Amino acid sequence: MAVLMLLFGTSLHADILYVKANAPAGGNGSSWANAMNSLGDALFEAEMKPSVTEIWVAQGTYYPTDPFPDVIISGRAPDNRDNTFPLLKNVKIYGGFPNTGNPGMADRIAPSLRNLSQSSVLSGDINKDGTWAGNALQVVSAIGDVGNAVLDGFVITGGYGQNGNCKYTLTGTDLNWWPDDGGGIQVVCSSPTLSNLIFTNNVAYSGASIFITGRYYPGGVESLYTIIPEPKVTNCLFVNNLVQQGGSAIKSRDTNVKITNVTISGNGMTAGEIEAHPTERRSTIYFEFVLFSPAVPEINNALIYGDLRQEFVGDIVHFHDQGSVRIINNSLIQGLVENEKFAPYGTGNIFGDVPDPLFTAPSNLDFTLKSGSPAINAGSNAKYNGSNKDLAGNPRIYGGTIDMGAYESQTGSGTVIDKIHNVENAMVYVSDNVLTVNAKIAVALGVYDLTGKTILEKDVVAGITKIPLQKGVYVVNVDGKSVKVISY
Repeated sequence: MAVLMLLFGTSLHADILYVKANAPAGGNGSSWANAMNSLGDALFEAEMKPSVTEIWVAQGTYYPTDPFPDVIISGRAPDNRDNTFPLLKNVKIYGGFPNTGNPGMADRIAPSLRNLSQSSVLSGDINKDGTWAGNALQVVSAIGDVGNAVLDGFVITGGYGQNGNCKYTLTGTDLNWWPDDGGGIQVVCSSPTLSNLIFTNNVAYSGASIFITGRYYPGGVESLYTIIPEPKVTNCLFVNNLVQQGGSAIKSRDTNVKITNVTISGNGMTAGEIEAHPTERRSTIYFEFVLFSPAVPEINNALIYGDLRQEFVGDIVHFHDQGSVRIINNSLIQGLVENEKFAPYGTGNIFGDVPDPLFTAPSNLDFTLKSGSPAINAGSNAKYNGSNKDLAGNPRIYGGTIDMGAYESQTGSGTVIDKIHNVENAMVYVSDNVLTVNAKIAVALGVYDLTGKTILEKDVVAGITKIPLQKGVYVVNVDGKSVKVISY
């Protein structure tokens, strides 16, 4: 790498390095015309030169070429599987630039599973053979203090966090970790911003796409890190990732991670694990805490639907400690049942047997929203912490209120759902002038107008019951407990 640095010389632009996969060898990264063709080399130069604050990466596929800087590998000899793209302190890495001309920020093209050739792809398939064997353990790594580091605008694929058989230690520190967690990105005692990313075909023991931890092991003793990490995961799509132990999308251990406007669908677990460990919890998002941990993670404006939940034992979103604080707001999560043993989730949520969010064409990897989706205009503007664009590069807020999930509908015509009411034995809400009662057991149902006039009284069986309502305000009584609903 030192030889490469001499060959590249000094970048003429002090702030930005340019990377283009189809660039000729020998570029110094000073401009698109002199772009480097290796992201690994650009990261090496950025590490050596504090003046570099951004790396712009053009369309193309990039493979990690070096292990994490200054890492000690214990338990085996180093090999190519240790290669990873490190996030560096205060360096922002942006993908999606066209690979011709002289593009700027306004010219970026959003990542897309349906058009990978037009995306910036970070791939762990370092052997370039299309198999898992020999793939990088982690495609991307964020270790320790990375300041305001950003990774934005990439497809991350091919991470294989399995059979690492070693421990990593950062030279001169107590930071140590294991490589079988987080096939896509591993975040250790670090607080990067991860935005506008697509995670697909990543595998790991836990946290298939992203593994985040606020624990380290000074002297071999497990401890909470001095500062609770606060990474942000915003406007991201997770699809077709596989986990062995927990978190097919994300696993967090004692962090204040903020997960905002993500779409998660079609993830599952590795072959044979159901039979081998039938009682293990393998949730889509898995939060783990030591007893009395001060960590408070959050999920806001999320859309989790169509995950392979029939394979899972436990909650789709699992909090592994009954003393933990659960904060989930304005999210549609299929299969999640609110548990009264825990602190309240928040407001504006749609849980359980939820209405279909109406993805445009999920079988064709299109997770944008059709007109009429209950996720449209159902998020919270106040909870959003990202840019003014969604994952497709469209305006992030359309129609006045942000949508749930990574993609913003540009029609503004969602299904109006009044507040979701969770009573003891049922979930009650109104959408498009229809009252929906999703009962866990058979219940006595009564519907009344504000004068007390009976609209309906009947016993309903467990499952979903739909009742047309004219516009107005109503009182719905379920087994003696009443809530007020509005039919628009």
